[in-house]
Order: sequence, then C-alpha cells, then structure tokens
Amino acid sequence: NNLPFWHNDDIKYLIKKATINKNITKLGKHTFWACSNLSEIIFEENSLCETINPEAFSYVNITTLTLPMALKKIDILTNFGINYSIENIYV
Repeated sequence: NNLPFWHNDDIKYLIKKATINKNITKLGKHTFWACSNLSEIIFEENSLCETINPEAFSYVNITTLTLPMALKKIDILTNFGINYSIENIYV
C-alpha cells in the first residue's frame, strides 16, 4: 500500500489535485516531487497513512494541508522546508 514516485515528467505537471486513498499506508520518497501545479492534496476520511517519506510534497503549490490522524512519521524539513507556498498544516 505504498504510493510511489511519479516517474513521468510530462504527466506530473498536469496534476492539480490528488486524493490519497484511505488504504494507502505510506507515501514514498518524492511521491509528488516537483508537481508544480499540484495545489490540493486530500487524504480520504479514516486514512491509514502512517508514513510520509522525505520530499513527498517538495516543490508543489499547496498552501494548506490536513494530515491524517494515523500519521506516525513525517520528515517535516524535507517535505515543507523547501515548499515556499505552504502556509498551514493541520492534523
């Protein structure tokens, strides 16, 4: 139940919104890295996501993110330290 990195550079620029299925337990390194038009990430209600690996959200265009209650591990610096658009993070 791991959501992998988007490998196709041509496609990642088309992604504007992502809904993470509630059964995904981990976001892999660079999952949405450089999806520069991505402005909304939604974790489905009762999400089982426990881990968000480094740079999963780096270089995206989100301003607000609500993290799932099941989350146990996230690398804050590499996920949000280089994401200049983020203003609010909620759990």
